[in-house]
Amino acid sequence: MKKKSKKLSLPEATDLLKKIVLKAHQNSQHKNIGSKFKSIFGLQKTSIGMFLDSLLNEYKKNISAKDFNDEVEEIFDVMHDRQDIWDKYQKGGDYPHTFTYAGILMLESFTGEKSDEKIKEEAANAMLLEIRNSGLD
Repeated sequence: MKKKSKKLSLPEATDLLKKIVLKAHQNSQHKNIGSKFKSIFGLQKTSIGMFLDSLLNEYKKNISAKDFNDEVEEIFDVMHDRQDIWDKYQKGGDYPHTFTYAGILMLESFTGEKSDEKIKEEAANAMLLEIRNSGLD
């Protein structure tokens, strides 16, 4: 897929991000029980790890180098390192706040527009609190 150089409208960017997330979910499925056991013993990536890799790769495919936001990749590194922030999600909860903040940054990259500062700041604060408190449950 060719990297986009034109800016997308917010509805177009939202649709693209939804497609990227759906594809990442599809790519993160373990193929069989053996695959699942390998991830448990650290011999293979977890489903969350595969999801994050796919999501980041698709983001990179759909954004020009000029519009790529390095902070997105840094946040994905944190989500890889702190997979415990996904515990509630894996039990049927919402996506983690860290994922929400990364999504805001990706949408900004696709549209070239800044998000509402109050919403972005609230998302960033929720992400930091989540990271600080993860693993304490």
